[in-house]
Amino acid sequence: MNSDLQKLTEYVRSRPDAVWTTAEHLAAQTGIHRQLADRFLQASSRLYNTHASTSPRRLLPSEAPQRKPWFDHLFREPSAFLLVSSAILLGILLASDLFAAIGILSRSPLRFLKLLTWMGVLSLQIACIFWRGMLRYSWIGALLFGAVIALGSSISFSPLGWDWDGLFLGVLVLVLYIPLAITAAMAGGYRKVREESLELDRLSRQEMLARLLSVRDRLKSITSETPESRVDTDKWWQVLPSKSVNRFSLMAGMVSTLLIMVVARILEPSGALLTGPNIPNESNLFASIMLIPAGILGVTLQVGLGFISRNPIRAIWTWCYYVAGILAALLIPIGTLCIYHFKSTDFVNWMFLGGTVLISALTGGIGAQIEMSAKSKILSETDDPAALTAEMLALEFRLRPQSRYVCVMVIDAVQSSVMKAHADPFEAEWTFREYQLLIAKVSGDYLGEVHSIAGDGAVVGFRSANDALRAAQATQESIVIFNQGINRLSMPFKLRIGLHSGDVEGHLDQVQYTAVIDIAAHVEKLCPVGGIAMSTRVRDELVSVATYDTGKCTDGFQVFAVAQATGFQL
Repeated sequence: MNSDLQKLTEYVRSRPDAVWTTAEHLAAQTGIHRQLADRFLQASSRLYNTHASTSPRRLLPSEAPQRKPWFDHLFREPSAFLLVSSAILLGILLASDLFAAIGILSRSPLRFLKLLTWMGVLSLQIACIFWRGMLRYSWIGALLFGAVIALGSSISFSPLGWDWDGLFLGVLVLVLYIPLAITAAMAGGYRKVREESLELDRLSRQEMLARLLSVRDRLKSITSETPESRVDTDKWWQVLPSKSVNRFSLMAGMVSTLLIMVVARILEPSGALLTGPNIPNESNLFASIMLIPAGILGVTLQVGLGFISRNPIRAIWTWCYYVAGILAALLIPIGTLCIYHFKSTDFVNWMFLGGTVLISALTGGIGAQIEMSAKSKILSETDDPAALTAEMLALEFRLRPQSRYVCVMVIDAVQSSVMKAHADPFEAEWTFREYQLLIAKVSGDYLGEVHSIAGDGAVVGFRSANDALRAAQATQESIVIFNQGINRLSMPFKLRIGLHSGDVEGHLDQVQYTAVIDIAAHVEKLCPVGGIAMSTRVRDELVSVATYDTGKCTDGFQVFAVAQATGFQL
């Protein structure tokens, strides 16, 4: 393995939380190439964007993956699909006009055909953009669709000529298409990121092991190309530090505002607008109109700046710096759009403009995350060393058992077989099901994690010994009420409850056998009927609870019982 990759692997193995740091910090700590660290973190953000490390893992392989839907093949090449569908739409629009001109179609069916074609192609294109979930296709689709509508509405065969109103219709359709397509791209991108982040969750442990070994083999086979030679192909904006993005945003806000102010000054050379806050109404109207290009320029810049920031939170910071640049430029008394106009213009207009630019920045930031997620997946599939290293470490992290503390409560109903033997089978079944529901409810009230609950007993894990004891006491109290009002059997339920604590590798519901459960079960067997028993370890954690020594031991632990248990006593 390359020396840089070796340094990176050793560092992240010893500090798993390094996947949440910045590329600058990771490069400084490991001494690796800055761009290599950036690519590694990009891939990690997709692989670790889930709580998979604490989710249940199956032991057997999962079923074969389902076949991809037909539209996945249709949208395989989004750019080609958008281009072909737009060309088909243009052909249908021109053909329908031609048929109307030569008398094959009347005007009414023509309008219906155009509307139907518009809606059909628009729906398919939006579906394509959603399915691929990348913002670039929303802009491509908008430009193609708007151009097709403009051409299809401008070209006339009856009479033969050109209708300039069609261009206005094309621009209007373009403006309406963009937010719809961007929304679809963001929703689809979120769906893809979510599905890909849960991809490893759907694998069994055996499948994850096979995937880990495959990734390791692919890493070993990379010998002809170093990681540095690959990462150097990144665009400059893909590795731009956050401080540089903020400075760039500040300058963009100042320069764009100054440019608009200069244009306004050229269009209003009299300088009447520099006399102070008493700006004439007609000039105020002129200055308000100048906000339109300012808004368009601001939206375009903020989408780009948000995209360069590569993160929604960082995109908000770029917006703040951009606004600071605007305010700094407005202090210069050049023309109409100066600080006097800022003071005199309706505050709602500025809020609307600022809110629009903020949404644009967030759109760019979210779009960048979607693009990076898609790119990291492609890099992994093309044997990029940084992406493969990130996947290898993520798989190792998921496969490596994660130790955590748990206090186990084991419950057993005494002489349950005798209770069932002398009862109607339907009444026994109903009563024991109600008993199981009672245990589950009481355990849930104290944040218990049920490992197993069936028949006459249950195994429940708790985050603290205090929660386990309170749940045990509540269970013994509840069983008294259960015997009085719900139990339909002739014999009452008499419970023994045992408690033991320790560390478990993984979640309690992932293990079949562990010492903590076994010892808790042994403690329960030594518990007085109707009582609560605990090991020495639990007793030491509950110093304020009155207990007494039962004189019995199991697995190297003394067994203590709660002095005042409230269950059914023999």
